[in-house]
Amino acid sequence: MQQLDRREFIGAAAMTIAASQVGPAARVVQPGAFSALRQIDAGVLSVSYVDAGPSEGTPVLLLHGWPYDIHAFAEVTPILVASGYRVIVPFLRGYGTTRFRSASTTRNGQPGALAMDARALLDAHRDLSGGIGHNLPQEAPRQFAQAIVDVSRWGP
Repeated sequence: MQQLDRREFIGAAAMTIAASQVGPAARVVQPGAFSALRQIDAGVLSVSYVDAGPSEGTPVLLLHGWPYDIHAFAEVTPILVASGYRVIVPFLRGYGTTRFRSASTTRNGQPGALAMDARALLDAHRDLSGGIGHNLPQEAPRQFAQAIVDVSRWGP
């Protein structure tokens, strides 16, 4: 059985989603560098993120995990955008230029805290109709109809 690496798996999952939405004529866009990062105050964080695709597109929130960052989604983002999705890829707390807004905020990297960060990011975007992937549908069921969780295999 062929074993896919993480990027191949995410790319295959994105293509499956895109194909199910637009049919077999979905066009593939060559991956490239992300455009300029945006910054927004969201909850306890000032979040640095990529916002790609049409503003009226169905939003897709892509969350990286340790030890990765937003560039883990550099290849799949253009595929989703080409299929009409609005893709939001934030640097999670402790990554990139995402910062805590207050020095007195308790630092916490637990999945529940990260899920609340994601919800705060979506709440900060009023135009988005208001373990992390597992927590999102529970924390914000109106914003998240479903979650695809990439479970990376650690070790050799």
